[in-house]
Parts: sequence; C-alpha cells; structure tokens
Amino acid sequence: FEYVSTIYALMEKGNTSLSYFAPWAPVPAHINRDKARRQLMGVIQKVMDRRRKEGRQEPDVLQDLMDKTYPDGSPVTTEEITGMLASLLLMGHHSTAVTASWTGLLLLQNKDKVLPELLEDIRSRGPADSELLKATVSEAARKQPPLTFFMRQVEEDILFKEYTIPKGETILVSPTLAGRCPAAFKDPEVYEPRRFMPPRSEHSSCPSAWLPFGCGANRCVGEHLAYLQIQMIWGYLVDRFELELVGELPETLHHGFVAEPKVPCRIRYCVRSAGSK
Repeated sequence: FEYVSTIYALMEKGNTSLSYFAPWAPVPAHINRDKARRQLMGVIQKVMDRRRKEGRQEPDVLQDLMDKTYPDGSPVTTEEITGMLASLLLMGHHSTAVTASWTGLLLLQNKDKVLPELLEDIRSRGPADSELLKATVSEAARKQPPLTFFMRQVEEDILFKEYTIPKGETILVSPTLAGRCPAAFKDPEVYEPRRFMPPRSEHSSCPSAWLPFGCGANRCVGEHLAYLQIQMIWGYLVDRFELELVGELPETLHHGFVAEPKVPCRIRYCVRSAGSK
C-alpha cells in the first residue's frame, strides 16, 4: 500500500498547469510522473497476471476492464487500463477531497450565518437528504471550483457575438470566473448557500455559469457520488463536533491540476454534549 501511495503522489504532483499545454515537457514533475506511471503499470500487470494464473475473478473495476474487449476482439491493454484507473483515482479522489476541504473551511468561516439552520436540517432529514447541506457544497464549489479551467476543441466554426471561433481551435473556460459572474449570481463575492435553493436557484437561470463539474456531454459522471461523499463527511462532523476555523481562510494554490487550499488548514473541535445545538 505504501509503495502504491508513493507512486500515486508522484503522479498527482505531475499534473500541473503546464501539463494542459505541454504534457510531455521534460520538467522534473513530468519525468517523475511518467516514471511513476510505468511503476503503477507494473503493479497492475502483476495483479492481472496473478488473477489469470489462478483463474480468479474479482467483483471490481480492474476485473471489469480486464474482461472487456474492443469490437474487433482485441483486449484492453495494460497501458490503457493503467490510464483509466489513474484517472479514476486522480479525479475521483483529489477533486472531491479538495471540494470537501473548501466546503468545511467556508462553512466555518461563515458559521453564524449558516451552521445553526444547517445542524437542524441535518438532524431532521439526514445529511444525504439535507438540501441546505447540498447547497453548502454547491456554494463552496462555486467560490472555489476544484479545476482551474476546462479545455475543449472546436469541431466546427462557431459564431459568438461578433467573433468567429474557427474549427480546430482550443477554448479555455474558467469555472472560477464563471462562478463570479454578477449576471448569473447576485453578489457573487458573498458566501450564500441558499442561492442554490428555491426560490432563488440562481444556477438554474444560467447553467453555463456554474461549472465545477463541467457541462454538456462531458459533464462529470461522478458528480452525484461527490455530493454524497462530501455531505456524509460534513453531516457527520457537524452533527457530532463543535467546530471552529483557526486563523484566516487559507489562500488558494493554483500551481497544480486542482485548486487546493494552502496547508495548514486548521480547525479546532470538541465533541458535542448530548442534546447540544
């Protein structure tokens, strides 16, 4: 586990802002990332070989990929399986963990504004069904979206206002700037989770301005799972502990693939007494 964890950390650090534009640039982060990827591929190959030798089937994603074939009957290669598993780990873990961190940090920075009502809602409806808790996650994702920007390739000429965007060009979209658009979100610099709840539902009036999970055909397939994970984490913590942010809200680091809070992020906590609010 420790070996794989080290490999994963090197791969994660190898995804920088530069990687968007020059993924093969010979910089230390990329060199270490590619070496770690080859090591991970070796680990996965050993697991696959052992399963095949023993004739063993496991109910997991790796087994599902091992059993898949292309229309021509050719199997999915180890390199392809490694890439898909690495994507699941990086995008399914890091971005969710960062959004969970921002959810708690922003909530505790504004605890007097939201926390009393949130605690009541969690206890009456449960964290998974708490609309205010979900809105709290949404507001954190609006103010601190996990990804710095999205890239899309233009497949045909597009006329946008007085501009023509030609086929073959690459468009960069910033979820951070979109989430602060005053035409879509009233007082965008203000922390207000209720903007995502009826009757306001500001994100519904301009869906393209709220982009932490992307949009369109390529919207993140793990969106609902991310919400469930984050709501369960903070639902448990808010219900059982008195929480307080220590110091100022951390600054945002944009040097990597995910815009994360600068460590240390300190929270003071103590166990709630029975029946406390």
